[in-house]
Amino acid sequence: MPGLLLSLLSAVTFGLNSVVMRRGLIIGDVYPSVWISLLFATPYTAIISFFTGEILALTNLSTTAIIYFVLAGISNFLIVRYLVYMAIKLAGATVTLPIVSGNTLITVFLGIILLREEISSRSIVAAILVVIGIALITNRKAYAESDHGYFTNFKRGAAYAILAMLSLSISSITVRLGALETGLPSLGLLISNFFALITCSIFLAFPNYKKEVFSTNMKARHYFLLGAFLVTNGQLTRYVALAHSPVSIASPIINSYPLFTLILSYIFNRKIEVFDWKVIVGTLLAMTALILLFT
Repeated sequence: MPGLLLSLLSAVTFGLNSVVMRRGLIIGDVYPSVWISLLFATPYTAIISFFTGEILALTNLSTTAIIYFVLAGISNFLIVRYLVYMAIKLAGATVTLPIVSGNTLITVFLGIILLREEISSRSIVAAILVVIGIALITNRKAYAESDHGYFTNFKRGAAYAILAMLSLSISSITVRLGALETGLPSLGLLISNFFALITCSIFLAFPNYKKEVFSTNMKARHYFLLGAFLVTNGQLTRYVALAHSPVSIASPIINSYPLFTLILSYIFNRKIEVFDWKVIVGTLLAMTALILLFT
């Protein structure tokens, strides 16, 4: 039961984060949003690791576990997060998140290809539903204008979302392997965030990225900080859920965040998001595919 609740909390938190980041990314740039989220997450997760006592096990971690968490941090918290935030900036959260949720299907097929697991009729139907859903969501004009006058590039945003989907399917495996190796979710999250922050900070050596960070207006920074708090807590509950619950139970619940994104975006961001039958049906098809894969 705790694993189910944590998985659900993670999904809701990720959905709310996408709503907040949509507002911030309209007026701010992507690189500062990623850098600020990692800058917040590293000391935050260090404090959590300290109070849970997991940080004391840092010197006892195996090299393998550390490698898993480092790879998860750089791939998930830096590369995937950058791709997702870029997609949200260009195409909106309601377009981006249903596409990204297809990573679960990719992970299943990686298991079939790499681990020689048997393919089922459910997997085939789920694949068809995901493809139809993504086709519906992305089948629109390249540019559109919202009621508030913000221009978005759906085609380019969808391309970033698809790249994020493929990258996330690989990084999810490293998160699970690291959690299974150690059983220390908050410490694993700290290691992941720390190395992602170090890698991300290297780009500050380039004038353009440095200028983006220091020229970010105060309102955008507030959104980015709130988003950092939400996404860090979402990742924390995700790590704990994956450490203490079977993937077949935790993963579909966590990956239901596009549904919460759709609901929360309608409540808070309906004037700056895309809401039509294509997005709604595409999201429902993606959720149906998840149910088929894990039932």
